[in-house]
Amino acid sequence: MLLKGQTVKYRGTQTGMRISAVDGTAFIDNLPYTYSSDFSAGTNEWAFSATAGSGNIDSIGGEDDTLRVTTNNSSSVHYTYKGSSFTVNKTYKITFRYYIPSGQSNIDGIKFTSFGASTIYSVTDTWTTVSVSGKAIQTELVLFATDGGVTSFQDAGGDDVFYIKDFTISEITPYIDGNHSIEIYDSAGRMLKGVLKAAGSSETLGADILSGAGAFASSSGWNLTNGFSIADGIMTAVSGTGWTASYGAGALNIDGGLYQSSIDCISTTPNDFTTILSMAITLFPTVLTVGTIISYATQDSTDNSVGLAKFNLTGAGTFDNLVIKQVTAPSSSGATIVSAKAGETYNWAYKNSSFTYNASSYFCVIKTIR
Repeated sequence: MLLKGQTVKYRGTQTGMRISAVDGTAFIDNLPYTYSSDFSAGTNEWAFSATAGSGNIDSIGGEDDTLRVTTNNSSSVHYTYKGSSFTVNKTYKITFRYYIPSGQSNIDGIKFTSFGASTIYSVTDTWTTVSVSGKAIQTELVLFATDGGVTSFQDAGGDDVFYIKDFTISEITPYIDGNHSIEIYDSAGRMLKGVLKAAGSSETLGADILSGAGAFASSSGWNLTNGFSIADGIMTAVSGTGWTASYGAGALNIDGGLYQSSIDCISTTPNDFTTILSMAITLFPTVLTVGTIISYATQDSTDNSVGLAKFNLTGAGTFDNLVIKQVTAPSSSGATIVSAKAGETYNWAYKNSSFTYNASSYFCVIKTIR
């Protein structure tokens, strides 16, 4: 039910969301962007008017994988744009970085107008970060080159440039301000609800809950089913027998806590292994492949033993350096949660006891708070 004074600002499905449901450290993380630029292989869907674009430009002010925008020599408005970026009248937050060399014949700034207000950015010779929120007045994301604040000019040499990178567009982050609530629904309609307090800044991790036992220096504390063994600092699993290797019968982790798993996978048969957060069983969602594999999961069981599990009995592999840590604060792609407007208690206002954690996607509703 929508209470008087509340306005729905966002409805949509979010994929890959991470959730910490522990009282005292409530937050969400890994909020996907509507768009996130990648200029490492080209212009990444950007188009150009009275300009030319080149991606994968390196060594610009110490940065690689940038997009270079070069004016031509026409007397014109010179700009670059990405079509179908916005829905008119929806609110978004964009962030990006730009670099303008000083001493050019014409270009000394860039201008953004897609949210209505006209803003010129004119810092030169250093990468500068821009963050702006607003309601879209057009579907295109447009950046104009400017000369003394003017968008129409002629660059006789046709060689002035500016560079951009790390462009993101988000529909959720404009509402992370303490004045909006979020409702998160699983596929069965069960809900978590809280207030979006503030944007995260840097992911914070606790201590290794295995206390170094994942270095496999010995088998002490490990429950190894047939086929799993530990020797010479390596855990080995052979094909044809055994399903799990678990560590700890005590309260290693906290129900509702978000955890990060890191493991060095030396060798493995395809699609056969994952790390586990409980034997009940909470799986880290990333299937192990060769390399250092990092994954996240919310503990949703009262069983607190952790370790390694097979998807298939035929699986075989070798592993080292398993480390599992609680995530205690969100990254810049997340938000802290409090139970009430202007609150300082980092709890969810409501948690359905049967809510499904670690789902691939959730339906989210964001509302203003009276």
